[in-house]
Amino acid sequence: MTLMEEGHTNPLEAIDADTLRRLELRAESHSRSIQSEAAVILTSVLESDEAPIDDSAWEMFRKLREQFGTVDEFEIPPREGSPARAAVFFE
Repeated sequence: MTLMEEGHTNPLEAIDADTLRRLELRAESHSRSIQSEAAVILTSVLESDEAPIDDSAWEMFRKLREQFGTVDEFEIPPREGSPARAAVFFE
């Protein structure tokens, strides 16, 4: 669910009070509005090498699909050597 679907018109409304207060103090120390400070923080994080977008799973999926084809072409091999058993989710 998006922030707009939750009834927030401003993304900062979704931030808890402690974090918002810290953001407010940081904004004041940089002589910025809270919105401007949030924009600077988000931009720097998204552009930094410290927080790259992890697309390794997608890249792996793409390579597997190139090598083995689509799901429609996939056949589940028969189970051999082990009896059928029920899945245990909680022990």
